[in-house]
Amino acid sequence: MASYQTHEQSQSEEVQWKGFVFQVLISCKHYILNFNLKYNINSPMPNAIRHSCSFRGCPVLTDRRYCEKHAAQARSEVKKELFENDANALQRDKLYHSARWRKLRILVKASQPRCVTCGGPPDEIDHIIPVRLGGEPLEIENLQALCHLCHQRKTSNEANAEKGKKVYGK
Repeated sequence: MASYQTHEQSQSEEVQWKGFVFQVLISCKHYILNFNLKYNINSPMPNAIRHSCSFRGCPVLTDRRYCEKHAAQARSEVKKELFENDANALQRDKLYHSARWRKLRILVKASQPRCVTCGGPPDEIDHIIPVRLGGEPLEIENLQALCHLCHQRKTSNEANAEKGKKVYGK
């Protein structure tokens, strides 16, 4: 004969189970606290390896990236670099959101309905000579239609060539 539990009985068992789990957790917590006290493990990273400061030429040993003397200077250099990158981004945004750029995009896509590298549908308009290397940003002779993959490959090759690394596909 099957035995069925009433709702009250199942709730009572659930409460007992939760009480048991709570007692186990409390005993684990006490065990860990006692272990930490016994072996003096309450300081953060007691065995951290110290190394020399990352600032050029500084021999001071630290457990951080920079010693106290150079930390503020390093932060100011990072802020300066971020500001310069933001200024370059603002110039790019001005160019690519201008009405003249939008008109040139339409003209280039109309005159070059296929990717000049692979013949696929063009997704992007690319500067043949990059603007950062002195290419004219709004001259139609310096623009070409490329698909996304060919544009990524060309941009990667240009960046690698500037850094002196191996160029993809050559």
